[in-house]
Amino acid sequence: MEDSQEGKTNNLLTKVQGAINYSLVDPIKQEPRVLLLSLSTFFMTMGHGIIVPIIPLLINSFGLSAAMIGIAVSSFAVARAFSNIPSGILAGRHGAKTVLVLGATISGLGNLMIGVIPEYTSLVAFRFVAGLGSALFITAAVIFVADVSTSANRGRLMTIYQTAFLLGVTMGPAIGGITAGTFGLNAPFFLVGITSAISALWAMTRIPGNVAKRSPGSHELAGNHVNQSSSMVASLDLIKDARFVAVSLVTTAVFLTRGSCLFNLYPLLGRTRFALTTRNLGLMFTIPSASNLVSLSWAGALADRLGRKALIVPSTFLFAVSLMVVALSPNIQGFAVGLVIYGVAQAIEGPAGNSYVADIVPKHRRPLALGIYRTFGDVGVVLGPGPLGLIADWAGIPWALFVNTLIMLAAGTLFLIVTSIKPKHVRA
Repeated sequence: MEDSQEGKTNNLLTKVQGAINYSLVDPIKQEPRVLLLSLSTFFMTMGHGIIVPIIPLLINSFGLSAAMIGIAVSSFAVARAFSNIPSGILAGRHGAKTVLVLGATISGLGNLMIGVIPEYTSLVAFRFVAGLGSALFITAAVIFVADVSTSANRGRLMTIYQTAFLLGVTMGPAIGGITAGTFGLNAPFFLVGITSAISALWAMTRIPGNVAKRSPGSHELAGNHVNQSSSMVASLDLIKDARFVAVSLVTTAVFLTRGSCLFNLYPLLGRTRFALTTRNLGLMFTIPSASNLVSLSWAGALADRLGRKALIVPSTFLFAVSLMVVALSPNIQGFAVGLVIYGVAQAIEGPAGNSYVADIVPKHRRPLALGIYRTFGDVGVVLGPGPLGLIADWAGIPWALFVNTLIMLAAGTLFLIVTSIKPKHVRA
């Protein structure tokens, strides 16, 4: 009996070790450069996280309204929406490394100047500058992973990158809060300047410079639209691909949900329906980050094993379920369950969506395609909060969540219909 139990235990350990090797060890052995990118990303996104809870507090200290806070926050997303496509073009021309260094530097300077000049108009302007830097860095990072990966390991490598991204964002708010409480509301912005500088220096000294760089004279580019016509024509060609538009609309719906619900309506619902304190709200909103982080370990592996579409479609329906659970929840436990489901959905959609775009476009067009793809997402962040906020004011927060649910279901259904006939050469 003991031998049988020991055999079962050993068999289980072997399976766990095999899963870890497949999900983490094997892709890192195949492409260790992703670890170099991940460390730079960690410091960059830690800076993002540091100032997330500080911006509203700093603006509130000026005696300004919540609407003024919204303008300042949205200026970051507006800058990203306008910068993602140029970021992709720059990465294709000069390589991902150059754009990573430039993005981290610009983002750091923008945030540093907010600390130097703590005044509202300057804050909005420099948040815009920081958004430009963020777009440059993150777009280049996704392009980097897409370029060094293959269709066989892309989902897992995207997951490794996104884990570093999420770790930075998750750790940042606590660091920002402690720094602000100890040294004042301006201090976190100086700290972000330091983390951005570390990110830029690491990228400059450790990340290879040839990744994603396209040579106009290379065989790969000869005779294609990138060499013969403008980026606008190339962009129009991408938009003609129904699969690309469908997956881009999915990311629009995902970012709309994040900007409208996770960052706006969910906190309001927690305060009004469940009377959560600021401290408890902060604790509650570690839940989606935690479930996201835990789920990333297997989401990337499934994206490579099952294909991207097999995960993208279910992820949209999981987002819809999370919205409905939160909208209808009569207690705090249901609210927490909805947040867990949201984190799982985010973990599934992120690597699968980026990998799908990289799969369906030619290699020479990946920088531009991923820039456009990210722009679709940031448009959702810019356009969603206003209309859904108005619905929440007029009819209540649950109705706004119902509308968001319909948007998410529509995006997922459209993607399912458009991709139901899969080209033979696309592993999706």
